[in-house]
Amino acid sequence: MRYVLAAVFMALLAALQVSVFSRLAVGSAVPQFVLLSVVAWSLARGPAEGIFWGFCGGVFYDLASSGPVGVSALAMMAVAAVAGIFGGRAFGTNPLLPMVGVFVSTLVYCVVVGFVLATLHYRTDWSAVITDVALPTALANAVLGLIVYPLFAFVASHTARRVRVEF
Repeated sequence: MRYVLAAVFMALLAALQVSVFSRLAVGSAVPQFVLLSVVAWSLARGPAEGIFWGFCGGVFYDLASSGPVGVSALAMMAVAAVAGIFGGRAFGTNPLLPMVGVFVSTLVYCVVVGFVLATLHYRTDWSAVITDVALPTALANAVLGLIVYPLFAFVASHTARRVRVEF
């Protein structure tokens, strides 16, 4: 049931990202709430659930946007795997470290998307990808990560399955 709820949440978030949140630009910084949710959940719950969120969020985002289907899903799954592996070990003690994780994950996401699009023969201006898209988006996501990550960590800690062992 929780995977169905996650898929519905990511579909709703992807639709909102394309229609409403894309208009919330400050300069060239447009926060990517789908990516932010994937990274926050990966940091809070680990790579397995993060990859599922990355796949759902990426596919729904690709379907809602005008890009080729599968590019965002591939990039979000890769970012979710890495964030999930390092998240549980490194980010449990300091509340500001997830902000760094979100910043780096957003940069990696933008580079992976750019690389996949370049591989598919789309014109890719790497200096524009880094300076006009990746850095402003990473900054916006990192600032929003201060709000989003604690919420996701709270939900993750209160919805974790507890195994009861009796002798």
